[in-house]
Amino acid sequence: MAFATGLRQVHQTSESAHPDSVSRTPNGALRPAEDGYAGVIGRLSNGELRLCFGNGLGLSGYRRIGTGWSSMTAIFTPGDFNGDGHPDVIGRARNGDLRVYFGTGTRLSGSALIGTGFGGVTALFSPGDFNLDGKSDVIARFSNGDLRIYHGNGVRLISAAVIGTGWNSLSAQARYGDDADRYRRTADPGFARASHHL
Repeated sequence: MAFATGLRQVHQTSESAHPDSVSRTPNGALRPAEDGYAGVIGRLSNGELRLCFGNGLGLSGYRRIGTGWSSMTAIFTPGDFNGDGHPDVIGRARNGDLRVYFGTGTRLSGSALIGTGFGGVTALFSPGDFNLDGKSDVIARFSNGDLRIYHGNGVRLISAAVIGTGWNSLSAQARYGDDADRYRRTADPGFARASHHL
């Protein structure tokens, strides 16, 4: 089993019956009830995507939310990308395309192309709303160590800027904190840059 943060693989065993890649969901993501607990998205080796429910102490139960995901080279959640109140999932295809798959609260339904040319990116994840414009964003790490933020507008990724350098020596990146600390991350760019790794 391999665990990933934004699908940057950090551990693997031979337990093929369990998800081979895992990404944490935001609070309430794709849940049958708004209980406020975060969940975990896992991909099986057969391409099935599962949402495993958190209960505050561990994981309890799961729901299948998609199939055919074995061809994706990265899977992560940006939170609510399109502003409909339900968290979504982003996948990177082998050709470098990024697609958002829309959550309905219980499953994924429909998708849209939000970016192209991400095939050479060495890590992808979402910090949520990085610039406080109300829209979810995506961060990419390149082989030269640059971290680049891609701003979302609720429909697609529209602009990019370098927010850090020298990140190629790090083996994993992760979203840090929750919405309560996003103002601190914005007010202190040094904190923001330092917070997106394990």
